[in-house]
Amino acid sequence: GVGDSDPHWTASIFAIWNLIIRPPRTRYSRLELLQDFPAERFRLLDQLARRRHFHVTNPRGIPLACTVFEPIVPVSLGAGQERACVVYCHGNGSCRLAGFRLARVFLPLGIALCCFDFAGSGMSGGEYVSLGYYERDDLGSVIDHLRNELGFARIGLWGYSMGAVTTLMHAARDPSLAGVVADSPFCDLWTLIKEVCFHFVRLPSLLVAPVLQVIRLVIQQKAGFDICDVSPQAHVGNSFVPALFLHGEQDVFVTPTHSERLRQAYCGEAQRLTMPNASHASNRADKFIARAAVFLVRALRWESFLPTGSGERAFAELESGRMLGRVGGAQRRDEIPAMPAEVATRITRFLQSKEPQNICSGLLQAALSICPPYRGAEFLSSGFSSSVGASPSPCGRRSSIHRTASCPARFMGQVTFPDHQAELGLCWVRSAHASAEGGGVECALLSTSVASLTSV
Repeated sequence: GVGDSDPHWTASIFAIWNLIIRPPRTRYSRLELLQDFPAERFRLLDQLARRRHFHVTNPRGIPLACTVFEPIVPVSLGAGQERACVVYCHGNGSCRLAGFRLARVFLPLGIALCCFDFAGSGMSGGEYVSLGYYERDDLGSVIDHLRNELGFARIGLWGYSMGAVTTLMHAARDPSLAGVVADSPFCDLWTLIKEVCFHFVRLPSLLVAPVLQVIRLVIQQKAGFDICDVSPQAHVGNSFVPALFLHGEQDVFVTPTHSERLRQAYCGEAQRLTMPNASHASNRADKFIARAAVFLVRALRWESFLPTGSGERAFAELESGRMLGRVGGAQRRDEIPAMPAEVATRITRFLQSKEPQNICSGLLQAALSICPPYRGAEFLSSGFSSSVGASPSPCGRRSSIHRTASCPARFMGQVTFPDHQAELGLCWVRSAHASAEGGGVECALLSTSVASLTSV
């Protein structure tokens, strides 16, 4: 079959299907969950608000971890006060924390914000993601809870990447939604994978079609869906929900042509903004966040419900492309973070060394510092011999064993996991010299049920 004669193609297939259904899962602690809004009740400008966490169950029986930030309505306004909420849908390999920054945009306007982890992401259950196929059902479950249990009659959606695809596919079957902001969606998963195979994996054109069929079969067997069914372009022709498309002009992963095709195929009102100097995962400038927020306020028909005074002033700022509290500069969970000074100093010292093993250590530590699932990981002692792995040594003892091998190489070993929640991270450097062409770090995250591969 494909890849039998060349390990590179086998590795490529493995990397691509992992990128789709099992990217590195972003883990976060309860402390991180409460970091931006530690108090259950707080005030933004003159708006009193509260934060609460809850769980809903999707149609597959998987629990979804959710957070809602909602304005506290004065008792004098009565129980019949209109309520609006924006639901944020995160990207592949990210989590609900990516949307928390938008609370500072919408709460002063009297609009609630709900963020949740898709199945297979963050603190939610599930093993795999599906880039929109099952996620639309997750979104539908969250929206049902917001409407039926929390009383939100007006709901808008804001999605990024996988989340943007999800919002578009769900909006086609829920015409009661007020509006959708879709940041960097792909038009069709099959088309996107073909582009990844050709431009990033650099497969010969004759191998792209058979590789795609292998990937399709593997994903059907493991995750239970067909990648050919993940196509927003096939759904937007049935959607009448107003939509705003955002796309970075420098996005080389999901190119801007994807959102343009979606805009052209869209049945309802559709606008599109391109963001200069923005890549797929780069921070979004305040003015584009403001434009998107104004779009949703108007789609929700919320102008007449803005809080008197501070809410009206906040909306005027948004209309002018500014925000009272800077949001675009806040750290995103799907963006490369700044390293602590002491970590950067240590890494620099390693990289300036002339010893290959020190350079490798520097590259590994840099990769672990910027890759969310591995951030904060420590080197542990290993019982691996030069070719076969033995049982790992007890955690907490730091050491490093450096091996070199020509590429491609194969290592065999055995790992015993203490329980079903345990995970093991393996890292290796593609080149012993930091300046070598094609150098970089590969990270593999292994558990009892899945494996994922990341290049840094």
